[in-house]
Amino acid sequence: MAGLSDNTKQLFLNRFEKVAPDATPLWGKLRGAQMIDHCNSVVLYTLGETPLLPFRGTFMFQYIAAPLLLTGVMKFPKNVPLPRTKNVSPPEPRDCELAVLQATIDRLLVEVRAGSFSPPHHPYFGNIGGKKWLKFHALHFDHHLRQFGV
Repeated sequence: MAGLSDNTKQLFLNRFEKVAPDATPLWGKLRGAQMIDHCNSVVLYTLGETPLLPFRGTFMFQYIAAPLLLTGVMKFPKNVPLPRTKNVSPPEPRDCELAVLQATIDRLLVEVRAGSFSPPHHPYFGNIGGKKWLKFHALHFDHHLRQFGV
């Protein structure tokens, strides 16, 4: 699977449009609009617009799981808990409109085109760089879209 790009953005948005805000997933707990908020939050993280998460990577995460996931050999596992900051739980799920996610993706792609996309570390995979973060976003979106049968 290609990474998130100007060429793949609309393909993902077309799939996201098929998920009703109140849709229930095939697995997990987030409704459709909450899943869109979750995906938006991860993109915001890579833009540096949410608090930096502590690095919790291990040798297995960085050198075995990350390459297997980012090359598509292994699918994202189901029901993985969100990373947490010390003594702070992830925010409660909230609803998000697709237009908000689209605007966030557009801002990310503007940074990519300008050569200024400089994402933080992944909380488990470490400093994977911009290209692998774009790959991560595409795989992450696909994971959640499959969660809703799309």
